[in-house]
Amino acid sequence: MFRIILALFILVPIIEIFLFMRIGALIGIAPTLGMIVLTAIIGVSMLKIQGLSTLQRAQNNLDENKLPATELVEGIILLLCGALLLTPGFFTDTIGFLMLVPHIRRSVAKIIIEKGKLHIASGSGFSGFSTHQQHSEDNGDIIDGEFHRENNENTSNEQKKID
Repeated sequence: MFRIILALFILVPIIEIFLFMRIGALIGIAPTLGMIVLTAIIGVSMLKIQGLSTLQRAQNNLDENKLPATELVEGIILLLCGALLLTPGFFTDTIGFLMLVPHIRRSVAKIIIEKGKLHIASGSGFSGFSTHQQHSEDNGDIIDGEFHRENNENTSNEQKKID
């Protein structure tokens, strides 16, 4: 995972610089800078609309007592989209705009959940995520529970008699 992140930190800026140079050479510096600002403004506007839509779907699922797992993952994807759209560059904007397409975003969210990269847990009074990877012997069932240890005199006396 570290290697992938390191590769992205190296490759993405190189791709962005290359695209800036090519597009700048084709249309000029001012139009290139204008496009960067315009894509950020359009992206943030679309992000707001998609975010509110996702929030509404999550609220509807909660009203129906369903865990809004896909919507929660979509929310995380939308946060990443916001970062990508506000980062100056054509490559990051392209990825950000692709993730704003609801069908693509939902598909990515479902793949993340199905591949076990995101473990959804729910139980009495708790709903949450963790990034535990499922092992081959794990059948995916989740058992959520609590236990309390009680120390009373009978237990202590019985324990002393046994010793």
